[in-house]
Amino acid sequence: MKYVVFFVALLIFASFRVFSSEESEDFFEEEGDYFDLESIFEGAEDISEPLAAEESETEEKTEKSALPFFVPLKFSGRIAAEVGLAFVRDDGENDYTGYLDFSHYLAFDSRLDKTIAVHGSLKTARPSGQWLELYELYVNYLMLDKIYICAGKKSTVWGNTRIFSDANDEFYDNDTDAHYTNILYDSIDSLSGVVTIPLWTGTVTAVALYDGNATSPTSDDISVALSVEMIVKKTSVNVFARRFPSEDGARATKHQNPILGMELKRTIFGFDVYAQELSRIQDVSAIKSAFSSRGSDMSAFSRFVSTLGIYRWWNIDFFDAGFNVEVQDVFAPNAEEDKHSDKIALNAGVSRLGKNRNIKVGTTWKHDFFDKKGLLKLGVSVSDIFPHASWRTGVEWDYDKEKSKIILGTYIKINMNY
Repeated sequence: MKYVVFFVALLIFASFRVFSSEESEDFFEEEGDYFDLESIFEGAEDISEPLAAEESETEEKTEKSALPFFVPLKFSGRIAAEVGLAFVRDDGENDYTGYLDFSHYLAFDSRLDKTIAVHGSLKTARPSGQWLELYELYVNYLMLDKIYICAGKKSTVWGNTRIFSDANDEFYDNDTDAHYTNILYDSIDSLSGVVTIPLWTGTVTAVALYDGNATSPTSDDISVALSVEMIVKKTSVNVFARRFPSEDGARATKHQNPILGMELKRTIFGFDVYAQELSRIQDVSAIKSAFSSRGSDMSAFSRFVSTLGIYRWWNIDFFDAGFNVEVQDVFAPNAEEDKHSDKIALNAGVSRLGKNRNIKVGTTWKHDFFDKKGLLKLGVSVSDIFPHASWRTGVEWDYDKEKSKIILGTYIKINMNY
């Protein structure tokens, strides 16, 4: 019971990172502040930014050397420790627990010239993860000044959906298809190859993923995905698809129904509005029948997942404020009952409060109308109370139709970038 309470406390403390509003494109900010109110709503990149670095910067790094060759190498990292306490009231019973978390990220980047770059990173996360693991290691290559190639171990994100995009979110443990809105959710666990080609007003991107050990895998063992994204009259239009390993191949345990989807995004009166329609195809041969019957025969599809999101961020003289809300409907056309399942999620916050502009207030709310359960988090963060230290405190309410759990927590976070 103590370990379970400790783990739940860890989740709420991690969630309070919603109150960090520092914008950064480096590996450590993206990995460390999942609920950053500004960064989580930025457009996901299919390829890495280092390929677009200015030539002047590259020339400065590629110095002459008396050795046969010189490889410029840059290291960077972040180390953080969190210590706190929590009060837990679970189903009428009171409990107390301590909280301790340690993380460290060490990354290196190397660029020999404007055509090739290498990125790698090591990650430590205790007690929730490993003491040391190779998180990413990949090479970026620019061919003919137009074609972007990436190969190795890396995390690739497609789509604009933010809140309903985490395949590891335990809140939706019984509804895996619904939060696979990033169809490359498992890319970090695979060897991946990515090719991106500019076309008209957008790009065409192809991805191949393989998580086995064979040196010569067959096509049945590889997962492939394709995305065609264009800007049409100030609206981003993205059509995408993914095929998983065959159920008859060596990676049969990784087999899933193919995914076909479409996504739209447009800015309207300063609000970013985006929508995604995702379908799971259980019988490819029956797709033609779905069109010819004008939708009355839906035997080709096992699921439709529709997600609508709105984001807005305001930079005001005395403070910053923003919100991101998403609603989602999951439709199982061939189910005998309970064909629809609806959910809503909200991230919102205000920053730069107080005399020293170092206070942030935020909230996260998720509710499942079908299972009649929800999760509400409220928190406050005060930065720079000591050098390299911030204080965070908050409350979490985890509820369903039978019982509820309340957690009150507070902790100190010490971190250093280098």
